[in-house]
Order: sequence, then C-alpha cells, then structure tokens
Amino acid sequence: MKNEDNGHYDAGMRCHLVSRLVSEGFRRLGRLVGRHPLLSILVPLAASLALAPGLLLFQLEEDPELLYVPATGRCLRERAEVEASFPQDWHNFDPGRATRPGAFGQLLVVRRDGRSLLTADTFAALARLHLAVKSVTIPEHNLTFSDLCVSTAHACVEPDVLRRLGPRMEAYEEGLTRIRYPLDPDTAGFYGGSLGGVTLDHDGFLRGAKAILLVYHIIPQPANLARAWEEAFLAMEVTESTLDVARYTSHSQEEEMRVNSLSLFPHFSYIVILMVLFAVGTSVTGDWVRSKPWMGAAGCLTSSLGTASAFGLCLYLGQRMSTTCLGVPFLILGEWATLI
Repeated sequence: MKNEDNGHYDAGMRCHLVSRLVSEGFRRLGRLVGRHPLLSILVPLAASLALAPGLLLFQLEEDPELLYVPATGRCLRERAEVEASFPQDWHNFDPGRATRPGAFGQLLVVRRDGRSLLTADTFAALARLHLAVKSVTIPEHNLTFSDLCVSTAHACVEPDVLRRLGPRMEAYEEGLTRIRYPLDPDTAGFYGGSLGGVTLDHDGFLRGAKAILLVYHIIPQPANLARAWEEAFLAMEVTESTLDVARYTSHSQEEEMRVNSLSLFPHFSYIVILMVLFAVGTSVTGDWVRSKPWMGAAGCLTSSLGTASAFGLCLYLGQRMSTTCLGVPFLILGEWATLI
C-alpha cells in the first residue's frame, strides 16, 4: 500500500504487517504443539541431551587483546604495517621499538619507610635483588634468565637504570653529581619509564624517587618455557627487608581474569536456587485461579535447557567463552520473567 499524503500511516501499516506475520507464525506453532504435545516435549529434551554435554568442553578465553580489541581495529592494522617494515627481532631487541609485549617479568620496588630510593644502600639492595632474578631457574630444564633473555649486541637486555645510576649513587648522595630527569645527558639514560614518585629541583634535576620499575624481557617462544620462567619469577623469594616488591608478568592480567571468573562458580548453586524461587514467587498472586507457579518453574527449566543447548553447540563448534558469558543464563531468566 502506497500513501504519499500520510507517510506515518504507511509506516504503521508496514509495522502492522510484520506484527501479523509474527502472530501468524506463533499461532501455527501453538497449533502444532497442541496437536502433538508429546512430540513437542520429547524433541526439545532430546536436542538438549545431545547438545548440553558440550559444556564439558568449556574453556575460557583469557587473551585481553582478543577479548577487547576489535578484529578490524585500526591499532591492529597499523601494528601489522609496522611489523611488516620492522620485524621483531628478539636478538636485536630495543624495548622502545617493541610492538608486542612478549614475555617479561616486572618488579615495582619501593622502600618500606617511604623514603627515596636514590641512596647507595638502596641501590646495593636493588643489585642483590637483580642477581636473585637472574638466578631464577626453571627446575625441569635448569634454565635461567641468561638462557631465555632477549638480547642486543649478544648481551642480555637488563634494567638500564641499575647499570647507569648504580655507580653514581655515592657521588649523588655526597652532592658531587646531579641527575637530570627524565633524560640525563651525562649518563645517556632515559628514566621516565623506570623512576616513579620523583621530586625535582627548579633546574629539573632529581631530588628523590619513591619507586623504581625493573623489567626483565625474555623470548616468548617456546611458550611453555617462557610461562614456566614467569611462574618461577612470581614464586621467587625476596629477602630484602628494607624493600617492598610487587611483581607482574605478561600473564598476570589473564591469570587474574581467570581467577575472578572461577571464583563465581561456587556461588552458582545458591544463586540458581534463589532465581528459581524468585521466578515461582513472582508467578503467584492473591488469586489462586490466575496464579501460575508451575509456569514459573517450567520457565526456569526451559530457559536453562535452551541456554545449555546453545552454549553446548557453540563449544562443540570449537568456540571459547569469555567471562561475560557467565552472566547470560541470568539475563535470559530475567527477560523470561518479564514475559510472565
């Protein structure tokens, strides 16, 4: 139907047509269920029994880049262009030019008394901590940081701040030398990424620094060796009583996401019970003729079967789940409850 004088009426007719088609489809479905009630019960149950075991293949996707960055994102395209022109070479490594984090261990160090780290005694403690990191060993393979590290000019890439500032700390404490921040021409060092909580004098020279970041890069392949070293790094015992040390690796974020996700599972049992009780309770009214408690229970059952079947099918097809998917069953139950 075409009505040039009344566009709103024409749009209304088109919407009404869609509504009629949907209503007709549900009418035919209802008629089919009414004519074959037993078959309408057995077929969905059989489908659920066939698909739901796919949940046994449940695996969480923990890669933050895959979860949160669009597959067609601009950043991925530009990174691919950079890597095509400047391939990553782990044996000629420059942290400032890295396009991927790779595998690494980080130490964020502060003094327990809250004072500045720029003292000779503190840098001596940092040097001992550095040696402890280099001594971290993968027990099964007897490999250390020196065996796995990225390198440049045939030498391991180690925290530059210790090598450049360590020998100058005594002179710095005595006021015989000064350190400009963030770029110091005397030591040819950039300290903007390794010193934190800094205080400067009016000329831009360091007066103190409350935190220091030490980063240890290793070759990410083979992945099992890199992961084993990172786990040994996290388990390393710190014996420096004057320092507080926080540790972070390339898998720390994924591990925290996994732990947070798995922490939900023990609560699922009583959450499901509460949801069923809520659905049944909201289906009961003061009029026993119009109350539908069994409808509430049946709605929870059908929603659960549908969710289990859909997730099972996806897992059979090799899909991995994110932590967001754990809330889907409750969203479906909530949406169903609004239809009662």
